[in-house]
Amino acid sequence: MKKSKLILAVAATVCVAASGALVACGNKDGGSFEITFNANGGSLAGGGTTTTLKTDDAGKLAELLGDPTHTDSTYKFNGWWTAETGGDKVDLTYVFTADSTIYAQWTVESTQSKPNDTIYHITFNAGDGEFKGGKKTDVYNTDTEGKLAYLPEDPTLDNADFIEWNTKEDGSGSYITESYVFSSDITVYAIYEIGGIGQNTYCISGETYGRLNKKFTDEDDETDTSEYGYYATGVDLKDGEVLTFMLNDKNAGSGTDVSFFIDRSSSGVEVTSISSEITNVKVLSSTKYDISIKWYPDGECFVLKITDGSTTGITMPEIFVEGAPVVMMQVGDGELIKLKTVAPTDLAKYTYTTQSGNIKLEKGDNVKFTIVTADEQLALAAEDDEEEEEEHIIIDPIEALNNALSMAGGSHGITLSGNTVTVSNSGDFSVFLRCYEGEKGALSWSVEMDDGIPEKLAVGTYYIVGSITGWTPREAYGLKLDEAASGDDGDVYSFDLYLTAKDGFKVTSVVAAGASFNIDWSDSVQRNYAHLSKYCKDLATTNTDSNIFVKEDGMYTVAVRIKDGVIDLSVAKTDDPSGKYHFPTAAEKPMDGEYYLVGSVIGWAIDTDYRLEDGTITLDLAAGEKIKIAGCKGGNINWDDQINGTSLDEGSAEFAESIADGPNNIQIKEKGKYTITITTEDGAIVLSIRKVVETGEPGDGGDVE
Repeated sequence: MKKSKLILAVAATVCVAASGALVACGNKDGGSFEITFNANGGSLAGGGTTTTLKTDDAGKLAELLGDPTHTDSTYKFNGWWTAETGGDKVDLTYVFTADSTIYAQWTVESTQSKPNDTIYHITFNAGDGEFKGGKKTDVYNTDTEGKLAYLPEDPTLDNADFIEWNTKEDGSGSYITESYVFSSDITVYAIYEIGGIGQNTYCISGETYGRLNKKFTDEDDETDTSEYGYYATGVDLKDGEVLTFMLNDKNAGSGTDVSFFIDRSSSGVEVTSISSEITNVKVLSSTKYDISIKWYPDGECFVLKITDGSTTGITMPEIFVEGAPVVMMQVGDGELIKLKTVAPTDLAKYTYTTQSGNIKLEKGDNVKFTIVTADEQLALAAEDDEEEEEEHIIIDPIEALNNALSMAGGSHGITLSGNTVTVSNSGDFSVFLRCYEGEKGALSWSVEMDDGIPEKLAVGTYYIVGSITGWTPREAYGLKLDEAASGDDGDVYSFDLYLTAKDGFKVTSVVAAGASFNIDWSDSVQRNYAHLSKYCKDLATTNTDSNIFVKEDGMYTVAVRIKDGVIDLSVAKTDDPSGKYHFPTAAEKPMDGEYYLVGSVIGWAIDTDYRLEDGTITLDLAAGEKIKIAGCKGGNINWDDQINGTSLDEGSAEFAESIADGPNNIQIKEKGKYTITITTEDGAIVLSIRKVVETGEPGDGGDVE
């Protein structure tokens, strides 16, 4: 699908800095601003490290200070900027909107001497793209002056334009040309502009255009499934301003099919309209806002997040959604409360909330959601008298709400059992009910209710995290001790929840960082998919990040068993007559002292299916697959016991190569079946990788090259 450009239109007079950040135009109230010049490690021309000048009423400086100097003679002054690194360059046309500090920035002239015959090896990394022939990297040598004779042919990436080679992976380093002088062996990186969105603009008052700063998604951030995104921070907005976000079809052509959603963690705005083509939000406070727009390929949608840093949340208007059923909420045996249909805040087909904001609930209250059928909706709309209308309306829970109600990760102060929500903390609750459409039109429902009280997470407690929780630890998803199931084999902690086949998750503990908590990504449980029993593996799969995905929708029990520091994991159907706990047996768990193939093929976890029996294993591997051979210790990878690219024998070079990430992972060059063997030569372990050549003879597994 071709992606459209995004335009943000703001009904206000606003200026745009060179970086794309939104700023006000001068001082609307008159007067000047104080601008502090910071020498940033150097000395100002008149001495000292800081001094202050004032702008005129238009927010501009009449002059700039003379060039500062640095104590290190290799540091050359590179202008005044709005940040110590990066930011916008300041000249006499720059418009300030507040008292500000600007910084001297410096470039370093290399004085490194080297022998006249020294050359450097420069690795060109194509990143997500590739060179002709499918290569991801290529190495070029400099001349004795540290320069390249020429640059490699530009790599290619689907739906993207190659921009440049850069010394930093995020494009913030030095731009590489043939005249660049290298002083060491380094890797340089391809920088791309994805789908034209790099020209993403906001339109202010329909006149002025600027850019959202490009920000590629961090592939190491397991919490973020977006492909890429753009953002602006510290945007000055005023109470009552209306921002218009819309898709620009100038380069996309007609009929562009793109969905647009609002991140539910947005705050300080009221959504006044939303569609696949245009979204309007009204600003509710005069302050600085952060804005981001991300592309999620799985949902084929853009997601907008705009926040003022508060906890006020977003106000959603009632909208008409064709085909959306009428949904009621009932507290205990009280009256039925009709929920309103609002714009979706994620990939939901329908989203509902209460008519007038938060609702007050007491501890112990039971809440149910019911739906009015199509025929009954007609009765609701009929202009009959109240008695006749009442006679026709019979409200029953539909099957989807009975059997497919799950709890969203933003919930707090509630528990869920079946289709009944029980309030565990008294308070004013926000309520969102979302309906999702799966394969073949199957519907599932998710409830999010939040009392606004901060999470009370506990270090050492295990939580389910994943797409169901927004990839953050949530108190509502903490595993609880099952005393009846605990015993000599260890303590069992479990949690029952509804999962769909699209819900990826892990089980992990949390770590405290000051007053906040976050996922302990180093915790071994999250990588224990490979330790699941055969029963569990029949129900679930994993991806290369060791996220677990159940194969079909349903109620599941996720559990851990802990004994003597060893943690086992179980994922089982809650209503399985054979029991809801199926932990791996001793034979199904990795054995200390044995060697296993680990890598991207199994999410960098030890899996008993990948054990080297008698020092060898044969398996299919894809081109670009990264692997190691590692020993096992305590049921997990022993990173101190690795056989990697530095141990490859001479004949392996045809089929694999050592790459400098991991460190020294082995990367397979082309798709095929390979036999991998470890042997000992002169006390050192040597790794052999050979491709299996299929002979086609019946019963013959093939020959090894």
